[in-house]
Amino acid sequence: MMRVGIVVATHPEDNSVDLVMADDGSRLVGVQVLSTSASARSGTVDLPEVPAGGGDRWDVRRTNGQDQKALVAFAGGTPVVVGFLFPQINQMTLNDPKTRLFRHQSDVVSVIDGNGNIDLRHPSGFAVRIGETPDHLVPAGMNADGNLALDRNTGRQAYMRISTAGNTAVITVSPSGAVRIECQQTLDIDAQGAVTIKTPVSVTHDAPNTICTGNLVVSKSLTMGAGGGTATMNGSLSVVGGSVTHNGKNIGDTHTHGGVQPGGGSTAAPN
Repeated sequence: MMRVGIVVATHPEDNSVDLVMADDGSRLVGVQVLSTSASARSGTVDLPEVPAGGGDRWDVRRTNGQDQKALVAFAGGTPVVVGFLFPQINQMTLNDPKTRLFRHQSDVVSVIDGNGNIDLRHPSGFAVRIGETPDHLVPAGMNADGNLALDRNTGRQAYMRISTAGNTAVITVSPSGAVRIECQQTLDIDAQGAVTIKTPVSVTHDAPNTICTGNLVVSKSLTMGAGGGTATMNGSLSVVGGSVTHNGKNIGDTHTHGGVQPGGGSTAAPN
């Protein structure tokens, strides 16, 4: 026969709990918890901390919002926790039989639904989703009792970073939304469709050389040589519409010269 115990303390250092037994009020200390897998270097340790409420920790008449009920068996007379039971009213049980919900005590949540849509959510609001639609799942209230509330660590400022060994390639996303990509090798963007870079501020290309292999269209003004460099064009130059000036002088198709007389003399400077 197995017995039910109320968890009053957890000990991740040896994967054990302290219990008050529900049937007779007896106290058990350091009861080891069965794991789905465990070895000297692998396994899972996840024992939610019992919230400190003050007073006598052995007094199980008080609820703490994270109440834990352990199912206890005895192996050769030694008690072992073989699993846990959800309290009758809780924030975890679901109406959808195809959904898997994992929630850490920090309020980090992952959800997989019956269509294979995956959501991983940090309590600050940072989320990653793989699914048929881009909109993130909102876990609040999705449980059977409708009381699931993510109310821990909501004010944390979370970064996301993906990096290779030795940081040879790093992608960092800041809480404010700034994105930085660093790589020590080549960075290729290969798209079969159009590529759009849009910003109301500016785009800076900081490189010794920039090469455009196709046509270049500039819809507004083009400034060259602002840093003291020169412009070299190979091939024909065609100007359609507008005017062409050099140091304020019109050298386009409408410019004129003064002092012109028939014969072989030279013209004056352009007007």
